[in-house]
Amino acid sequence: AREEFLRRAEELRQAFLGALGARLPEARLNGRPEVSVPWILSVTVEGLPSEALLRGLEEEGVVVSAGAACHARSQKQSHVLEALGLPGSSGTARFSFGEETTPQDMARAVEALARTVERYRL
Repeated sequence: AREEFLRRAEELRQAFLGALGARLPEARLNGRPEVSVPWILSVTVEGLPSEALLRGLEEEGVVVSAGAACHARSQKQSHVLEALGLPGSSGTARFSFGEETTPQDMARAVEALARTVERYRL
């Protein structure tokens, strides 16, 4: 069952990244996929504050966080994002998904992200 979930999660990640590259090529995937879990993706869009990104995605019905789940209530930028050299003004969203997520959900999340960027970009 775990192997099936990992295979499916990798397929969903690839669907998300394919849609992201086609719809929002300036977005940047944070971290290295080969050493990351496939069901969590951190994406940054320069010139868009994280608060605007989170608010816009929530308005679109997509719930994400700005950093690690263990820092969800913190107002400080994640030390991981700082280590990656991302400025505090970067719009970063952490997408996570599970067993019930579909490729269509991933495509909708990317579309919501693109609309949010178009609406809120500085």
